[in-house]
Amino acid sequence: MKLSWLLSSFLRTQRETVKHLPYSLLVAAPLLLLSSPAHAAGIQSWRFDAAQNRLEFTTDGDVQPKAQLIADPTRLVIDLPGIVLGRPAFTESVGGTIRSVRIGQFDRGTTRVVIELAPGYTIDPDRVTFRGITARQWTVQLPTPMPMPIAATPPSTPPSTPDNSTVVPTTPTPPPVGTTIDPRPPVPSTLPPLFKPATIEAIELTGGGTQLLIRASQTLRYSTGWDRATGAYRLSISSAKLASNVKGPQFNSSSPIRSLRLRQEDANTVVILIQPAAGIRIAEPNLLGQTLALQLQSSRSAVAPTAPIATIPVPAAPRPTYPVPPRPTAPSPINPRVPN
Repeated sequence: MKLSWLLSSFLRTQRETVKHLPYSLLVAAPLLLLSSPAHAAGIQSWRFDAAQNRLEFTTDGDVQPKAQLIADPTRLVIDLPGIVLGRPAFTESVGGTIRSVRIGQFDRGTTRVVIELAPGYTIDPDRVTFRGITARQWTVQLPTPMPMPIAATPPSTPPSTPDNSTVVPTTPTPPPVGTTIDPRPPVPSTLPPLFKPATIEAIELTGGGTQLLIRASQTLRYSTGWDRATGAYRLSISSAKLASNVKGPQFNSSSPIRSLRLRQEDANTVVILIQPAAGIRIAEPNLLGQTLALQLQSSRSAVAPTAPIATIPVPAAPRPTYPVPPRPTAPSPINPRVPN
C-alpha cells in the first residue's frame, strides 16, 4: 500500500512539471530577446596607405561596395550599403597628391568613404581596382594621380585690313650697299591696336553670389588651373594689365568666395587667385565679349557628390561555400508503455 502511494505521487509530480514547462519557456523567450539587442553591421577597421595609394577596410557584416569618380574637386566616392558608421563623421588629412580621406553616414543605411585629391590632380577611373578578400574585407588600389590638363590658350588672330583681307608678311628689301644700319630696333610711339594689352577694369560678384564677372577693355586670353602652393583657383590672363583703380569685391562670412587676390605677374600677365568657400565649386569660365564669367555653384555637402565623371565597376563579394549536411531521417515513433 505504501509502495503504490509513492509511485502515484511520483507520477503526479512528473505530470505537473510537464504541464507547466511550455508556459515557462514562453515567458523566458521574450526576456532573452530583450536582453540581447540587435547588432547593426559597421566598420570594424580601416587604413589608408599613402605610400601605396591603397585603402583597406573591414566591416562587421557582408557588404557590396559601389564607387564613382566625382569632379571639382576630383574625389573617389565609395558607398557601403547596409553599413552603419555609428559615430560622427571624421576626416584624416593625407598630404601630397591625396588631400584627405573622409568617412561619414550618407543616409540611414549607407556609409560613405570619400578620397579627395589635391587641387589640380585627377586619376584614371579605369585603373581603380577593388579586391574583395572576403565579403567583409576589401582593398581599393588607386593609380598614381596625374596633373589635370590646363585649358589651351586660343591662337592669336592675324592682323586684317579695313576690307577684312588678311595681311601677308613680306620679306623686307635689303638696304643699298654702304648704308649704315642702326642695330637698335625702332621704338614705336604707340602699340598697334591688335597688340595693345587688355585692361582689367572691374571685378564684380553678381547674380546673388552665383557668378564672378571680370570686365576688360577687350577680349581676354586666359588659362585656368589650381595653384599648388595656396590651393586656390588660379586664373591667368595673358596680354593684360590691371587698371590703376581696380579693386576686388567685398566678401563676408556668407559669401561664396572666401578671398580673392589680384596681382600683376609680369608686364603682360595678370593672375587672379580665388579661394572658394566650403561647399562651393567653380565651373569653367565663359567668355562673353569683353567679360569673363565664372559660375559659382553650391554643392549639397562636403560628402555629397555632384555629377559623376565615371562609375567604377566593383567585383562581386566572394561568398564562402559550406558543405550541405545530410537531411536527418525522422525515427519511427514508439508508443511508451503505461505503467500499471
